[in-house]
Amino acid sequence: MKTNIAIILASKDFRDEEYFITKEVLEKQENKIKSVSNEKKAIGRFGGEVFTDILIEELDIDNFDAVVFVGGSGAIELLDNDISYSICQKCVEKNKILAAICISPVDGNIITANGPDASEEFALSIDKILKTSNI
Repeated sequence: MKTNIAIILASKDFRDEEYFITKEVLEKQENKIKSVSNEKKAIGRFGGEVFTDILIEELDIDNFDAVVFVGGSGAIELLDNDISYSICQKCVEKNKILAAICISPVDGNIITANGPDASEEFALSIDKILKTSNI
């Protein structure tokens, strides 16, 4: 079963590995990925470029099974606002998978990971929970 996943990243200084590895692993597991940011083009800390599919203020989580927040120094500005808080709140209310890579616990449908070295395991955890849950 293909699932739809929104990966949210900062338009400046997202952590390249956390985005690109997570996206690649999830796509290999036959998930459909949409990139979301506060601008149409995002530049990673190490120069990786992403042309986003959806602006964050236009994200409708009803169209997704999971929402993933990518870290990096730019994520602080992206996350600390009403739009991001609303997305997180809606994910919890609607029993969606909510994931963020930067710290490591998993609590029900909330999945986090500890930094770029954990990107592959992080993505596989998201895929596993999506495949074993009734979302």
